[in-house]
Amino acid sequence: MRKVSKDNPLPLHYQIKEILQEMIENEELKPGDAIPTERELCEVQGVSRMTVNKAIMSLVNEGAIYRKQGKGTFVSEAKVNRQLSRLKSFTEEMEDEGHKTNTKVLNFQVKKLQKSIRQFLTFLIVKIW
Repeated sequence: MRKVSKDNPLPLHYQIKEILQEMIENEELKPGDAIPTERELCEVQGVSRMTVNKAIMSLVNEGAIYRKQGKGTFVSEAKVNRQLSRLKSFTEEMEDEGHKTNTKVLNFQVKKLQKSIRQFLTFLIVKIW
């Protein structure tokens, strides 16, 4: 684990946050792994518990890690990133990310439309053509 630098102009809590983020990105800490305890981080980094707590809470608020009372703090599952510039279906997005997908129709019914909806749709079709 890299150490904080007291000469670095960045606040110590931010440096600790970056160190933990790097460990997650480099897969030194994987989803579900416990991060070092606040006490361990204090000893290794030579900072106060309040400083470590501020770094951890920042990562919790971002969703990178989560806390379980009485158990510890753990690395969260990777977030699914989506681009809004091109809209894709959920299935397309999951397949693009390498996930296996399938579709199952749970219910299918043909229903008669209400008159107002039928008129509106007819109006749209006429307008388009």
